[in-house]
Amino acid sequence: MSQQKFEAIVKLRHILTDGSIIVNLVYRVYQKHKIEGVIEMAGGLLDKAIESAGGLEEFQKKMAQFRGDLAFIDDKREELLQRYDENWVAVYKHEVVAHGEQYDDVIAQIRKRGLPTDEVVIKFLSSRKVITLFQMRWGR
Repeated sequence: MSQQKFEAIVKLRHILTDGSIIVNLVYRVYQKHKIEGVIEMAGGLLDKAIESAGGLEEFQKKMAQFRGDLAFIDDKREELLQRYDENWVAVYKHEVVAHGEQYDDVIAQIRKRGLPTDEVVIKFLSSRKVITLFQMRWGR
């Protein structure tokens, strides 16, 4: 695939879905490794994400909500740290819906409330500098 065609696909997908994280990742992999098929693979994954969200409009709505919940955590970080320091915090629609010292406990609380786990933002809050590594659990 030509560089020009690749850039056109990337720009189109970026405009349609605001998939900047996916776009940057795919572009870096393509530039570094020149892996054939990576563009088609990423496009297929993006198409599946859009389909599973209920279409492009619903995908954009969910992405906007997700970004808003991330911004909520950033904006309220000091206030949240006072209440939830050294805890995982789950935010859905600008509201703390679960928290706890263990990630799995937070997921259990989210499920108990009947919330969609794939739409809830979960972050570990700490007043210390911490590097957080965890496994993403899609569809659970």
